Amino acid sequence: MRKLSVCVLFGGISPEHEVSLRSAESVLNNIDHSKYNVFPVGITKGGDWIHFTSRDYSLLPSGQWEQEPGNRRAAISPVRSMRWVRVSRSIWLLRVTKSMMRSWMRSK
Repeated sequence: MRKLSVCVLFGGISPEHEVSLRSAESVLNNIDHSKYNVFPVGITKGGDWIHFTSRDYSLLPSGQWEQEPGNRRAAISPVRSMRWVRVSRSIWLLRVTKSMMRSWMRSK
């Protein structure tokens, strides 16, 4: 069976930034990685989008996740033909599927 892809968005330019980091840590620690391709994407307080590539989700609440060496800058693209597309040396685009958007909307 094909694995579904899930983008977990967390952080943001909001007073709830830290709450979002703790929620994402819980979701990422409990999601079944054997069923889903998980793409954690954090939004810094400054508004930068970062694909967090580590599986050490305990780094999220402290903010240390932003300094992980494997991280890549990211943006979201609605273009169906794209998945992860390298735009430059440090910027990648992620194609968001309808199911990813539905999951995100249900969580709000």
